[in-house]
Amino acid sequence: MTPGRRRDYFWKPGADERVFRTVPRFHFNLFNDMDILDKEGIELPDLGAAVDAASGMARDMAAQSVRTGRLTLHHRIEVANENGETVATICYGDVVEVRH
Repeated sequence: MTPGRRRDYFWKPGADERVFRTVPRFHFNLFNDMDILDKEGIELPDLGAAVDAASGMARDMAAQSVRTGRLTLHHRIEVANENGETVATICYGDVVEVRH
């Protein structure tokens, strides 16, 4: 187990032993007018939770951009796993609906 990593356990139905698993850490790298790499990351239960978190972050960042009078839909947040591999990409245009 990596130092500083939380280890959760759960009971497997029908088993007398606990099943241990580590909680994965995801990093949220921002690519907009500046590139900001997330060095700390956060622990989340799975990739789905990480994508949900990144979608919320992208909406917040898009809203901030709109307040300045400009929105670039291809700006994005890349979700990376503990090994630094990009496992999901959320573009601002994926999480907001633009109507004319």
